[in-house]
Amino acid sequence: ALVSKGMLAAFVAISTGCFVAIALVLAFIDRRLEARSVIEAQRLRDLNADLEHARREAEAANRAKSAFLATMSHEIRTPMNGVLGMLEVTLRRRIDETMRDHLTLARDSAVNLLTILNDILDYSKLEAGQLQLERLSFSARQVADEVTSMLASSIAQKKIWIDVLVDPDVPAWIVGDPTRFRQIVLNLASNAVKFTESGSIAIRIGYLDGEAPQPGGHGAVLER
Repeated sequence: ALVSKGMLAAFVAISTGCFVAIALVLAFIDRRLEARSVIEAQRLRDLNADLEHARREAEAANRAKSAFLATMSHEIRTPMNGVLGMLEVTLRRRIDETMRDHLTLARDSAVNLLTILNDILDYSKLEAGQLQLERLSFSARQVADEVTSMLASSIAQKKIWIDVLVDPDVPAWIVGDPTRFRQIVLNLASNAVKFTESGSIAIRIGYLDGEAPQPGGHGAVLER
């Protein structure tokens, strides 16, 4: 009986020691995990702060870029309008046909360049959320003819031609944004010329299938 009680006491002592050791190990692990959690939380806070700083810098750079594009486009458009005005004045004078052809090509090229500048300005306005469409009366046929004249040099080099087809139900004058309309026609026609090696290109201006003409010519669209 004495031996049994001694063995039981020893077992209890050993068990208690094991439990204490396990508790100490668990406490150590808990402290390590807590310290690691604190370090990880601090790392995440630093990362979020860096991301927020980078976002603010990117937004500031984007605003600066938009302001630069808008300013430069405006500054370049002003002299371009002066060039166009002088070309128009010269074309109204009595000049020989060769000079008229040269000046007409120069005018159409200047209009093309001005359209590119307008694209840049529109891009900056889109980023700033300030783009507004105009509502002016203009001739869709005239715009298409102007685009054809702009591409005359490229067409002649590739020995192709462009046909401009305007549906009879499209009014002579429509209401919309002539600048954006010209951009659309010019982009479509330029791509068509670029990827056409032979034959012809047709620019058709009309209403979408099933869409009835509206008063004042609203809703006219372009198809290539």
